[in-house]
Amino acid sequence: MTLLKYFFGEGVEIDKDSSFYWYKKSAEQGLAKAQYMIALSYNYGDGIDIDLGKSFYWFKKSANQGGANAQFTLGVMYLNGNGVPMNKKTTAYWIKKSYENGYEFAKKYWKKMNYGSIDFCFFIV
Repeated sequence: MTLLKYFFGEGVEIDKDSSFYWYKKSAEQGLAKAQYMIALSYNYGDGIDIDLGKSFYWFKKSANQGGANAQFTLGVMYLNGNGVPMNKKTTAYWIKKSYENGYEFAKKYWKKMNYGSIDFCFFIV
């Protein structure tokens, strides 16, 4: 896959601009993993300026397609108020979705939420 070659420098020099270009092309065509990678780039400023609004947009696109990593990240964004208003109910919704989609870290996090060791305890029926 071309976009990974530029990101990791496999057979070519690492080129963040080219990597972002190819990830974005794939993301715009609906590839959930590419949407997640674009969201990470905007979130951390990897090769581009940090833009939490665009980061949220791409995380949500990926999450709505079942991307468990993106679902978990959205939950954490709502938990911490990163680019979105803090919202415990929405935090729980996205972390539970991620857990249900098999993201192992979300399973551990969900259990901590339900046992009260995170800063709130919220159950979804």
